[in-house]
Amino acid sequence: MTSVLNPHLLEPCARHRARALLVALIVAFVFVLAAAASHAAPAKLSGPLAVGGNVTFATISTPTNALSTRVVFVADKDTNGTPELYSVPIGGGTVTKLTVLQSLTGSTPFRVSPDGATVVFQATGGTPALTGLFSVPIAGGATTPLSGALVTGGSVSSYAISPDSTRVLFTADKDTLNKKETYSVPIGGGTVVKLSGTTVTNGNTLLAKFTADSARVLMLADKDLDGLFELFSAPSIGGAAIKLSGSIVTGGRVNSIGGSEGGRVHFVAEKDTVGMEELYSVATTGGAIVKLSGTLIAGTSVDSAVRQSADGSRAVFVAQRDTLGERDLYSVPSTGGAAVRLSGAPTTAWPVSFLNQLVSPDSSRVVYVADKDADGVFEIYSVPITGGTPTKLSGAMVVGGSVFSNIQISADSSRVVFRADKDVDATTELYSVPIAGGAVTKLSGPVVSGAFVSQFVLSADSSRVVFVATKDSGAAAELFSVRIAGGSVTKLSGQMPVGGNVEPSVSLSADSERAVFLADKDIDAVTELYSALLDGGGAALDIDGDGLLTPGIDGLLLMRWQLGVRGNALLGGITFPVASTRRNVATLEAHLRRLSEAAQSW
Repeated sequence: MTSVLNPHLLEPCARHRARALLVALIVAFVFVLAAAASHAAPAKLSGPLAVGGNVTFATISTPTNALSTRVVFVADKDTNGTPELYSVPIGGGTVTKLTVLQSLTGSTPFRVSPDGATVVFQATGGTPALTGLFSVPIAGGATTPLSGALVTGGSVSSYAISPDSTRVLFTADKDTLNKKETYSVPIGGGTVVKLSGTTVTNGNTLLAKFTADSARVLMLADKDLDGLFELFSAPSIGGAAIKLSGSIVTGGRVNSIGGSEGGRVHFVAEKDTVGMEELYSVATTGGAIVKLSGTLIAGTSVDSAVRQSADGSRAVFVAQRDTLGERDLYSVPSTGGAAVRLSGAPTTAWPVSFLNQLVSPDSSRVVYVADKDADGVFEIYSVPITGGTPTKLSGAMVVGGSVFSNIQISADSSRVVFRADKDVDATTELYSVPIAGGAVTKLSGPVVSGAFVSQFVLSADSSRVVFVATKDSGAAAELFSVRIAGGSVTKLSGQMPVGGNVEPSVSLSADSERAVFLADKDIDAVTELYSALLDGGGAALDIDGDGLLTPGIDGLLLMRWQLGVRGNALLGGITFPVASTRRNVATLEAHLRRLSEAAQSW
């Protein structure tokens, strides 16, 4: 076998024949896979539904340590009017029911653990034993009660899974009706510990969240004095709660809790002056409190939407610090220091409104939406997080045009994606631009007048954008995919019935291979669950994901895979282009495995 497939070990004539054989095999394999790819229609995941049934909520398990992915969804699949919990492989397969004799409840009926192994859900089953908070393995198995017995009439009001996937935090009136307290329990079941400790008669927890390292829980509660909401911290496995917010002026309170990256938590509070909300920082384990917002204009406050850099080093906030009536954007070290103005001098005579501000994943820049240059015309700007001259990213706008608030930054911090009626007033399209400035690229392609892009999601590998839009008809919402730097737009949702629409709630798999969406795609008014290849299947043969089909890389990888080459040997001798989005063994093997399965099914 080696002598046939290695032309360099053969005599000239045999070498030519071997090369010809290699080429023929590659071409044949490519044609088979191309045919399979061209038939890659969306896969229905939810299976048959009861008459009148619908899928109402779905999300993807996106473990960071594995490429295998399942989709978890809520549907009245077996009995109309009884929403139950199910799990299914993302590419399609057997649907597994995760609940027994229980209906899901709450605005967020379930959550998937960050490691993708466990589903935590809130349900009622008509009896105390079947009511409350539960966990179950994502592929099915025994259901484990988490919240334990609740007081008669009591309920779980909120819950969260720790970043390390080991514990579940919840607030509930578990012990006393109408008294919301904070509890923690192992995700696989076990002893429930009360984290809020002893509270005053009418004390309640408004908000509870894990710290970024999962070690502690932060609580906003009027634990010590009714109506005085303060910031507390307790070990997530149980232990004494400590007050983080220190002394608060009479009539004041803590109003919001920010991020906790880097071991510090930011909070906005009327701590020193009633009616004046300022920004503070303190270690999550307690200690000296630092005021970050500096001196504000009398009678003004910091906006509650404070952002923190991913490395925990800086906080970004909006406040009136320099001129009365002028709201500006600032950045300050999380441990304290001089705040720098990021928004520059506005040219509009009206107070500037900030619709949104984001810190790039690499913690280097802040991107914000504001009507900085013309009142009521919202545009996008980018500036280094430590200060500098803001750069306008959105370019020229048509009269009446504006940028919408839900901007996103790619995971590699290279580009900003946004929606705007930038070219045609009242026609919302999708755009991409380098984060430091440059040419704006329209991603949504040709659209009909009055079209609307309602939602978009960026793939984890920063290569593609998936969006919901009425781009072709102006009425039916469909699902599309495009490379983040621009190119041809691929429709993912396939043929839709009259009246059918894709719901604006799309999720992408962690390996950037598939999109999962809800739509009444087969029967109008019957919402079902589907998944589609992110590239629509048409670009599936671009194995390394650089946007090109090249024999020396894509063809060679296909050939090696067909011949059983696995592991690091699959990559041997290949130099990947900078644009490649699949360049390690795990992502390449996952993609090639999916292609092989598609070819076999075709």
